[in-house]
Amino acid sequence: MKDLTEITKTISLLYELSLAVGTSLDTQENCAHFLYILMRRMNLAYAGVWLYPYPQNKDAKPSKQLKLVYGYPKFRIIQQDISIDDSLKQRLGEKSFIVLNKDTDQFLKTDQNSDDQSILYRLGDLGFLNIYALSSSSLLDTVRLYSLKDVMSKFTHSVRACLAYEKAHEETNRRLEVQKSLELSEEKYRSVVRNIAEGLLITDLEGNIIFTNDRMFDLTGFNYEELTGRKGYDLLVSPIHRSEVIEKHSQRLKGISEQYELPLKHKNGTTTWVSIRANPYRDSEGNIIGSLVAFINITDKKIAENKIRESQKKLQLILDTSLDAIIIVDSKSFVTDWNHNAERIFGYTKAEAISKPLSTLIIPPRMRSSHQEGMSHYMATGEGSVLDQRIELPALRKSGEEFPVELNISPIRIGEDFFFSAFIRDITKRKANENALIQAKQAAEQSRQAERQFLAHMSHEIRTPMNAVIGMTHLLMNSGLSDMQLEYAQALKFSGDSLMSIISDVLDLSKIEAGEFTLERRPFSIQRLIHNLQRTYQFNMQDKNVSVTTEIDAEIKNQVIGDKTRLNHASKFTE
Repeated sequence: MKDLTEITKTISLLYELSLAVGTSLDTQENCAHFLYILMRRMNLAYAGVWLYPYPQNKDAKPSKQLKLVYGYPKFRIIQQDISIDDSLKQRLGEKSFIVLNKDTDQFLKTDQNSDDQSILYRLGDLGFLNIYALSSSSLLDTVRLYSLKDVMSKFTHSVRACLAYEKAHEETNRRLEVQKSLELSEEKYRSVVRNIAEGLLITDLEGNIIFTNDRMFDLTGFNYEELTGRKGYDLLVSPIHRSEVIEKHSQRLKGISEQYELPLKHKNGTTTWVSIRANPYRDSEGNIIGSLVAFINITDKKIAENKIRESQKKLQLILDTSLDAIIIVDSKSFVTDWNHNAERIFGYTKAEAISKPLSTLIIPPRMRSSHQEGMSHYMATGEGSVLDQRIELPALRKSGEEFPVELNISPIRIGEDFFFSAFIRDITKRKANENALIQAKQAAEQSRQAERQFLAHMSHEIRTPMNAVIGMTHLLMNSGLSDMQLEYAQALKFSGDSLMSIISDVLDLSKIEAGEFTLERRPFSIQRLIHNLQRTYQFNMQDKNVSVTTEIDAEIKNQVIGDKTRLNHASKFTE
């Protein structure tokens, strides 16, 4: 039963491989499809088709060099060309296949395991098919290997057919291309001359036009009859340039080619700028028989150049009238532009500054290495810490004087080249004004400090007698006064305390200026405060025609938290 199963597998394999033979006339596709079926059905680790460069000629000396046409999987392949030695050929002889010796045969060096089985099938005189089976595979038994003989023969014929087809196809295409090129060469020549974008003139030795293409009609407005037989420099060139063109024509007769630009006269009276390439015109023997002149309309280019020149003039005018020094340097920090204000500020003329390193012109010696490092860092990384922002730093004049400047540097990329534009402003006067303001501010602060010191001393001097008044009042209150006298003494003490608070307020002026002034948060009796206020200021309130009635809700607690001194002073500002 096992033999029957194996026979069935072998027949199925041969049938499927037979169907896989000759599926394409492309050699690689044919091999790829056949090897795919072979590897899948036989559980192979690798398969490759190796062919000689060309099918072997019976009379030609056999080649030993083989080239890999297709191998799979690709990651196992480490070489594309191998050479078969004579000993391997002798072992193969007339056999259709041999099992390779893993220890001695080096037919194909792949990264397969050392225990894998390797078989080499002959593909006639075309080359070989090499397969590797996993050591655990049982498919590569001798019967099965022999059973593949006929399939390999069919595969060989299909490969030979593919090679023959590709060769025939290549030869056919080459022959068709040669034939087509021959057929088209004359038409191309006529078409190129007729439809070339350049105007074309051929003149004889005397300068008479003997041939012209259609493009010249558009450039000049003259037709073929009007152009031929006429001297081009008489018909198409203004008198101003005529002698120059006649001289160039004489140079052509000496074998000299030239390229130049010229305004060309149009039949309608307008002018067309053209670029001219003029060459000697020779016959088949190489003798000069006239001139061959090609014309390209460059009117738009001339207009664009004029616009560019105008833009450059405007830009230069802006640069020269700018209030800032404008300096442009290349990627190596060499000056490429230097405006009028740069001359005025730094003392170097434009001619003196151009092509000089910027560091040697305006940068103090102690800062030059940093400048060069910054330039190198930007060119390497595209990052610059001082780019596109205003910074202040010292600079040098031609005289050696160091002065402060405000600097803004921006990178400019034109094609593959880098430039840097520097806008520099002399801020000597501004810095002087800033220093004057700083000094004035310092003087004002010193004045305020003196004022605060005066107030502190004055309040201290007033406190000394006030402490005596408050102390004597306290002693008086404890000397057995009548109720009326005690009430007056209490009012006197309250006023003394208030006056001491006022003195403290004077000292608070310095705190207010310094932004450190705060209100007190202390508990006090609101009933007592209001009673004392009413007693102390009752006469002042009467003078202001203000009547005060105190009424305190019984729900309000006697003790509150606040600044009783500032609350005490509120009546002074009540109208």
